[in-house]
Amino acid sequence: MYLFAEFIPDAGHLTLSGEEAHHMLHVLRMKHGDPVFLLDGKGRKASAHLLDVLKKEAILQINEIQQQQTENPATLSLAVCPTKNADRMEWLVEKAVEAGVGELYFIESARTERGRINVERIRKIAHAALKQSGRLWLPQLHG
Repeated sequence: MYLFAEFIPDAGHLTLSGEEAHHMLHVLRMKHGDPVFLLDGKGRKASAHLLDVLKKEAILQINEIQQQQTENPATLSLAVCPTKNADRMEWLVEKAVEAGVGELYFIESARTERGRINVERIRKIAHAALKQSGRLWLPQLHG
């Protein structure tokens, strides 16, 4: 089970809150001592276990940093015009993350039907794809 954390300390405790804590505690129903893997999208993967549960937060004990890459090995960049159908864009972002694309550019051309994309929604899809695939790097998203 992978969870996303913006920052993973080298050792000690990490407090998860928000959507990740809710998913961990209420959807997966994890209990004290359950193991979990953390990804930060910047090349780090850590193993941890659930130490304590607060009202809307989960405190994790970092066991070890299992993988750490100092540089993103992906050299592939993808430029795409937003499609009329938002589901297609979300599918594309998901597959790009799973394939290991390093940068994702959203551009506008003369035939672009949709001028705006919901960047926050795209970011959430990218985080979900990162957790599902277990990749260590999130692509950089350029508007």
